[in-house]
Parts: sequence; structure tokens; C-alpha cells
Amino acid sequence: MKTTPAAAGPCCVAVVVEHGWARLFFVHADYTEAATVQGATTDGVLVRDFFVALGLALGDAEQVLLLGESTARLYFLQHAHRHDRALEARFVGNRSSAQRSEVALVAFARRYFDLESRLPLR
Repeated sequence: MKTTPAAAGPCCVAVVVEHGWARLFFVHADYTEAATVQGATTDGVLVRDFFVALGLALGDAEQVLLLGESTARLYFLQHAHRHDRALEARFVGNRSSAQRSEVALVAFARRYFDLESRLPLR
């Protein structure tokens, strides 16, 4: 996976949210970069600071696709609804997804965001 600094402009983000961690895929038309946000759980309950950190990690992404198998993605969606409406407005999808490889997740995100049509001609 090619990585480039996030300062290259707005992008779409696919986020796999699980209990205690999240994997973010910043998907641009011609490259992708990945990041991980670690969180803490207390008896299986996500700590609010994790959701705050996850929201900050999304930066100024124009579109956010939530993915994951667990209820954690739903809790994150509820957190944004209650505490960060600007973030909630950027959510474009909420999909349950079985564990997939990073390559498969990025390919799914590219199709979802229709990024293949934005690639420059070479």
C-alpha cells in the first residue's frame, strides 16, 4: 500500500471500528494511507476518550464509511450523533463487514466511494 502525507488534500476514509481499536484507511484517487487508533475498554465498555480520539484522527475527511463486525461502530455513530454533529454529517455509510484483508477493505472502499472514475489518465 502506497502511503503519502495526509496533507495532500481532502479524502474519503473507511474506518473499521472494533472494541478497543480502529483501523483508518485514508483513500485518495491515486493512493491510500492507513492509521490505527488504540483505545481502552472497561469491562467491554468503550471509553469515551477513544471515540474523541477517533473523531480527531479522521481529520477533515469529506466522507467517512463505517465498517466492522461489532457494535462498536454503532456506538461510535451514536457518540457522533450526541457529541459531534459535524462529524456525523460526514458519515456516508455504515456497513457490517466480515473480517477482510486490508487490500480487500481498500478495494471495497474504492468501489464504494467510486474513486476509480477519478483516477487521472496516464
